[in-house]
Amino acid sequence: MLPFEAPVLLAPEIYLSNAYDALDDEGNFTNERTQKYLKKFVDALVEFAEGK
Repeated sequence: MLPFEAPVLLAPEIYLSNAYDALDDEGNFTNERTQKYLKKFVDALVEFAEGK
């Protein structure tokens, strides 16, 4: 995407192994550490999308 000058979010990256163990039957993350990890990514993505 870089040759096309498209904006690319390079970091942070998400690697979530054993995702089936991280979710309850309703699809909610049960592990607080995983929740914080995903929040960090979502916050960075929002900031990137808003152009900050």
